[in-house]
Amino acid sequence: MSNVHTVISPSNPTAEARPGASLVATSSATSGTVESTATAPLSRARYQRRVAAAIRRRGWDRRATALEECGRVGVRVQCGGCGAYYFAPRLCHARTCTSCASVRAQDLSGQMIARVRSFTRRMEREPRWDGPGPWPLSKSWKLLTVTVPAFRDFASNFDAELVRERCEVDGQQVDRERVRGVLRDRAEAVRRAFRGAWRRLPWGRQVHDAETHSKRSRRDTACFLGVEVSPNGVVHVHAAVFGEFVEQRELERVWSEELAKALFGEQAQRELEHGWRARVDIRAI
Repeated sequence: MSNVHTVISPSNPTAEARPGASLVATSSATSGTVESTATAPLSRARYQRRVAAAIRRRGWDRRATALEECGRVGVRVQCGGCGAYYFAPRLCHARTCTSCASVRAQDLSGQMIARVRSFTRRMEREPRWDGPGPWPLSKSWKLLTVTVPAFRDFASNFDAELVRERCEVDGQQVDRERVRGVLRDRAEAVRRAFRGAWRRLPWGRQVHDAETHSKRSRRDTACFLGVEVSPNGVVHVHAAVFGEFVEQRELERVWSEELAKALFGEQAQRELEHGWRARVDIRAI
């Protein structure tokens, strides 16, 4: 699938505290009850300690320790040229780590912007039309947002378990920890659904190549996909699409069918008949 790039954005599966959140204190008096609010923004270090504590309560000690030590534990290296010593911190690379998430977001945003600009310049220099019909339609960048419905029970959106299994690495049997949970299942289902939805929509539909006499992807469309998990456990898909106009009703129908197949399997048709739908929004950017 050409011109399609997938990014998984940072998530927050604990949601009990976030940087910048406020702590609320209440006090009572003998003559009555008086509520007083004292707002104190959570520092990044305090936020990470709370998240690490929540992770440790689930039995994930190694992940919690890595999160607590992120940026504070590392190695001391010496420059071979000037002889100066430098501290090289060890990073945890966890999605719930605000420091690692910020660094990764900056790296990815720079790469995405460069690719968008390169593709746009190429389309301006060499306009082409691989879509259906003989006449070319106007194409532009659009922001497509797909929301996967979550459980009404807030806690159920974060159900997870840590599975320990043995696997072979370099000829040796080693223990490996793998997380199985609602959010991970939804994120994986979204990626599977995207492949089917992209092929069914005009933007990703394959065309016949007259030179090779075979099918190929369109070369005049592009998509940058990001999967985001909100603090409430709602999975969103944000896709920047370069292509022609497609009706929102068609987008919602295709995405709902593909997401239902990825989430419910054989029960997909029954869920759709009972009114299950993905929420789809598209706008020009």
